[in-house]
Amino acid sequence: MENSGDDQLNDDYNGDTAENGYQAIEVDADGVISDDDLNDTESIEEKASGPSDDEEVQAISRCYRRHQGSIFSVAIDPINGDLALTGGEDDIGCLWSLQSGNVILECNGYKDSVTCASFSANSKYFAMADMSGIIKVWELETKQEIFAAECTDIEWIEWHVNYPVLLAGTVDGNTWMWQIPTGICKMHQGHGSKSTCGKVLLDGNRACIGYEDGSIKLLDLRTLSTLNHISGNIGHSDAVTSVDIYSDGILIATSSLDGSIKIINSTNGRVIATHIASWLDDASTESNTETEKSIEAVSFSKQQAMAASGSLSGDLVIWDLPTQRLRHHCKHQGGISKLLWNPIKPYLYTGGLNGNILVWNALSGECHKVWHGHYNEILDLAISRDGERLISCSSDGTMRLYSLQH
Repeated sequence: MENSGDDQLNDDYNGDTAENGYQAIEVDADGVISDDDLNDTESIEEKASGPSDDEEVQAISRCYRRHQGSIFSVAIDPINGDLALTGGEDDIGCLWSLQSGNVILECNGYKDSVTCASFSANSKYFAMADMSGIIKVWELETKQEIFAAECTDIEWIEWHVNYPVLLAGTVDGNTWMWQIPTGICKMHQGHGSKSTCGKVLLDGNRACIGYEDGSIKLLDLRTLSTLNHISGNIGHSDAVTSVDIYSDGILIATSSLDGSIKIINSTNGRVIATHIASWLDDASTESNTETEKSIEAVSFSKQQAMAASGSLSGDLVIWDLPTQRLRHHCKHQGGISKLLWNPIKPYLYTGGLNGNILVWNALSGECHKVWHGHYNEILDLAISRDGERLISCSSDGTMRLYSLQH
């Protein structure tokens, strides 16, 4: 991509917004939608149940089935919240209507499992990538494929926060950046370690990249040069698993296989706090200790000055940002694979290795609900920007939609 500045990138970025209107799917007396209405998709209505009698947190779950094998990635469109993406083990991606349950578009042409799926910030485009390194972009309005590229094995993709620019990190450590739909490309060459995760900062000028060797980089997106490289004793001692950006645009949180999270000041690249966020129980053995202590996700609340992390050992840890002190230590039985904040309310959702989704009140640390339905591990979660819909996917080959009422 040429150094033409934000104005040039903005020329192609004029998305329309629309109000979100959720329409309940019509069901028969048994709570099941007919096959004709579902376009080969199953949908089952069920009331979520859990350990709490608090009726403030309720959900209706509907199950959608189309893929053969695991579903690795889900995304929900950020404008209306009525469309979803799934990427599966069967080498295909799907664009779904959450209102009808229909598959609008089946996205083919991949050589391996589709592990990444994402909408652009204005929902004008959506992208999917597979493990072999094939990445494709479609225009949502026309449902036409408008861009395709191939590189080494892709680990993650991320859209720019403002413009139609797509980033991807690869197994050889490189970070790619394409302008869509022109395909103008730039690449930051890595330092020999796999690029495991990445996030564009809110200023749109920088990105934070995590690596398998535990190091973290801040990149200048205009030049794709390295601004800061946090490594060695300052960085993590094992692979970085996730990264998130606080709403002030300054703080960065990273998590790692080493069982810790780090809080970083993006203005100077300094690590201001390192927290141990995973504790093994007495039943853990030496053979599974390294795996179980892994922090799979870290995320900032958009409403409160808090951060949370989830580990394979089942530790949900909530930190107070102003004091950097532990606020709550909760336990998700079976281990945590994914974690999300509600963007409007102080609720957290953890997806488990046992297939359950737990709803937590971050202020009290109490678990309000346990949502059953998936019979195998949760592989991804996504939530609408109004906090009214959550979707999940699992290695059981299904996607579930939860209509949230807080």
